[in-house]
Amino acid sequence: MISMVDLRVDQALNAVAQTVEDAGGNSSVLALSSTAVGIGTTSPAAMLQVAGNVRLERNGSPKLALRSRGNGTQHYSLRATNDADAAGGRRFVIRNESEERDDLVLDNAGNIETPGNVRLERNGSPKLALRSRGNGTQHYSLRATNDADAAGGRRFVIRNESEERDDLVLDNAGNIQVAGDVQLDRKLAIRPLGLGTQHYSLRATDLADAAGGGRFVIRNESDGRDDLVLDGAGNIQVAGNIQVAGDVHLASGGQDRIRLDGGRGNAWLGGNGADGDLALFPASGDNQTLSQATIHLDGESGDIILQNADCAEDFQVADPGASEPGTIMVVGDDLQLRVSDAPYDTRVAGVVAGAGRLRPGIVLGRHTGATGGVPIALIGRIMCKVDADAGEIRVGDLLTSSAVPGHAMRAADPLRAFGAVIGKALGALASGRGMIPMLVALQ
Repeated sequence: MISMVDLRVDQALNAVAQTVEDAGGNSSVLALSSTAVGIGTTSPAAMLQVAGNVRLERNGSPKLALRSRGNGTQHYSLRATNDADAAGGRRFVIRNESEERDDLVLDNAGNIETPGNVRLERNGSPKLALRSRGNGTQHYSLRATNDADAAGGRRFVIRNESEERDDLVLDNAGNIQVAGDVQLDRKLAIRPLGLGTQHYSLRATDLADAAGGGRFVIRNESDGRDDLVLDGAGNIQVAGNIQVAGDVHLASGGQDRIRLDGGRGNAWLGGNGADGDLALFPASGDNQTLSQATIHLDGESGDIILQNADCAEDFQVADPGASEPGTIMVVGDDLQLRVSDAPYDTRVAGVVAGAGRLRPGIVLGRHTGATGGVPIALIGRIMCKVDADAGEIRVGDLLTSSAVPGHAMRAADPLRAFGAVIGKALGALASGRGMIPMLVALQ
């Protein structure tokens, strides 16, 4: 028997572990072999094997040191801290002693601090579970998926385990899928990679923002331009064109007021308690006062209201330079219009529209890019050149062509006037030549 102070084993140490006894022959929890030590076990499978709990306790911060040997040696320690510890009190610390750095700190509130990266890896989809405690508990998880995962492979997933819902999925192409709403307290920047890159941002503004407060802004950061601004009143400002793939609905009080049918190219205005008017304004109009509209389509009455006076049609003329507004025109042998120069001419075609304040309301036969055309008034009120030297002109007189080029005169001879009347005088001229309003009425 070999004695070691008050402890002893029956035989010399060998490969088989022996229970250590005290001087009275009582067995302890310690077992020894030539290569291993067991505490709480009589068959230690490692150099040190403990079958129960291990407790380290001393004044200060008790520490368990782990040191590798051989190539690439490294020294780590695990310790529980008190208030005098550099890491702060009531913490569990894993320290890289070789680098003199606390690699992981778990505080008394359950928070984890780490200065480096955290890596989870296993077969399948490794998952980090986050579960709150107390009132309103919730269970979330973060995982990286493989192809066998229900969400698809090569994805990062934030899952609401309590609701069994993947709330956020980031795929391998960098796309983000969100199951619900997204709340951002700062600006979201969107920047593609590769050729033709462009930088955009989305932001909600405060009063200090250059775009004004209470707005949602889509900004072209590359060009320094706010492309779309939605203000607090629901108004939208757009810097360029708007292209919509489907229909556009503009509503008020839950009822459609304007509907643009992109598939069929239709525009629907009014209805559902509102008449749908269409108003067109000149550049000088304020687009708020309906009386300033040059064209007004009244959806309630069905009227088309034109601010200007007559209905004209474009005709080819032999001499455009001589065909000024208010001039009487006749049909030539080549079917082009010419300035009249004979009294009671049955070839009279009309008056060049646009003289004075009376502009044509409708112009027929006008083609974009065509040249040589002049609008000839066919119906309505126009200003007309007249010659009163051949006879005083009174309101209501029938007018016909005169010997003065481009001028009308009173049709004093009813027989000669048949088929040569241009219209009826709406103004008077006692003598000389001038311009008076006339109601076009060819007869």
